[in-house]
Amino acid sequence: MSDGDSARRRKPVAAMMRKVAGLGAPFRGSLARVRLKCGKPNCRCARGEGHDALYASYRFEGKTRVAHVPRAKGAEAARCAANWRRLKGLLEHLAEALATEWKESSHGRANEAEGSSGGAKDRAGESRKGRSGGGKGRSGSRRAGRAEG
Repeated sequence: MSDGDSARRRKPVAAMMRKVAGLGAPFRGSLARVRLKCGKPNCRCARGEGHDALYASYRFEGKTRVAHVPRAKGAEAARCAANWRRLKGLLEHLAEALATEWKESSHGRANEAEGSSGGAKDRAGESRKGRSGGGKGRSGSRRAGRAEG
């Protein structure tokens, strides 16, 4: 395998890493716009209109938490929530690109090894094709190697 092939395979990974690094702050949670009543008898909310408020819901240490988002920070909170969704998608694609790169890399080495020695060998130097035992690496039961009691 040439260095050009390796560089070509690394290109999607490097591009995704740049995208991940270029994202703004991610917020893993949900935003909810609600209408609240303040309780004042002469307020417009007493007639059913309500006051707009924005809340962020998120999980921390296994517990759901809710925080009020000030009106001035609403657009920033929405951007951060969108950044989380983008980050999640990029990380999934990055994992796939890395796995593909590793798979292609291992296939290249396996093909080179088979071509030079006539077959893949295990650590003991025995051909993998000739071993018995069904290829699972265990002898019979799942408890093999454990003390029976």
